[in-house]
Amino acid sequence: VQIERGAVLPVPVLADSPWCFELEVINRFEMDGGEIYHCVIRNVLADERLSDEKLDLDERMRLASPVVTAGIQRYFSLNSHSIGAWGQWKHLREEGTH
Repeated sequence: VQIERGAVLPVPVLADSPWCFELEVINRFEMDGGEIYHCVIRNVLADERLSDEKLDLDERMRLASPVVTAGIQRYFSLNSHSIGAWGQWKHLREEGTH
């Protein structure tokens, strides 16, 4: 995974991501063995094609490639295809899944 420095904050951002948020952490709370971060969005980096209204929504969603999780310790693309387990992000490219 290639990392770059944020445009506004000195934070790491994913170089190949179609969008990234630069977040400033305001508070951090420990709760039930996990952590909760209260953040302020200071900048959004986005591929310009995502706002191109000449492209239909299907094409823009394909470019965005959003990933979701439903609390079952796996990540899914929006077509419900499983793309990896929690904590296994390092291996996604090796497996040929994006």
